[in-house]
Amino acid sequence: MGSRKEQERIQEILKRLDQVYGTESKTYLEHENAWQLLVATILSAQCTDARVNLVTKDLFRKYDSLEKLAAARQEELEQDIFTTGFYHNKAKNIIACAKALLERHGGEVPSDMESLTALPGDRQCGTGEYFRHPQRGGGHPCGAYRQAAGADPESRSGEGRV
Repeated sequence: MGSRKEQERIQEILKRLDQVYGTESKTYLEHENAWQLLVATILSAQCTDARVNLVTKDLFRKYDSLEKLAAARQEELEQDIFTTGFYHNKAKNIIACAKALLERHGGEVPSDMESLTALPGDRQCGTGEYFRHPQRGGGHPCGAYRQAAGADPESRSGEGRV
């Protein structure tokens, strides 16, 4: 997990981040559950949260389960998310992500960064947003970074990283 000196350095950085940014966080992406937040996060690439919220309002009504999203026709989903930009890749990744969640994670969104970043369509930036959500990162704006740095005692995904 890194040397004691590295861990002390990580803790000092996190303390300073807490002082500057506080410990409360809120995502502006509207969602009702973990998979909706993950989909909204994928849609948020190069798109405003306001636009994503407009799109997901209808999207989550139409695809009200992970199973329906996994079974979506890509061309139809592309039309549903067109205004978020990069709709072709986003649609492809959202469907693949929904399938992966069902097949590899029993329909649950994984709570560790390594598994999240292995999902189609989600990388470090999106994962950071996901983990900053109070239900995932403990409400801490640096929840993802705590885990990546190995400072989260429940995470092993960041072992040896600084």
